[in-house]
Amino acid sequence: GDSSRIILVGHSAGAYNAAMVALDPRYLQAVGVERDRVKAFAGLAGPYYFPNLDGPILSQTFAGAPDDRIYQTLDYAGPGSPAAFLVAGGADRTVRPRNTERLAEALRKEGVEVESHIYPGQSHADVLINLSRTLRGRSPEHGQLTAFLRRHAGLA
Repeated sequence: GDSSRIILVGHSAGAYNAAMVALDPRYLQAVGVERDRVKAFAGLAGPYYFPNLDGPILSQTFAGAPDDRIYQTLDYAGPGSPAAFLVAGGADRTVRPRNTERLAEALRKEGVEVESHIYPGQSHADVLINLSRTLRGRSPEHGQLTAFLRRHAGLA
């Protein structure tokens, strides 16, 4: 790969991780990577907004965090954030589409280029499965994602 053109991509919790690395400069600084090397990130059905830690999964995942807000992706949307491709399934009941909508809105308010899509009738898993070679015809997602990432990597 080309270390001057990094693209981060993740689904579900992986989308959260990709977003945090892309948006919170501390992660890249910790490994000596300049933030401007990250050209874009793609978040597929990511949990970007959870204002409380109710429930066993969230409370266990973030147990011991020194600051209640440290885990909120929205808090790190700011100028200089890389371009974002954000998608969710309209029928996703695992991670509600409002997560995608809120992160897209927060980034746009900061002047960051965002392409976001909510695919009607698609589930949490569908937005990942739609990228497979055999099922990519079910949705325009593969073509949209590929065009976006190629453009931001300077390959278009």
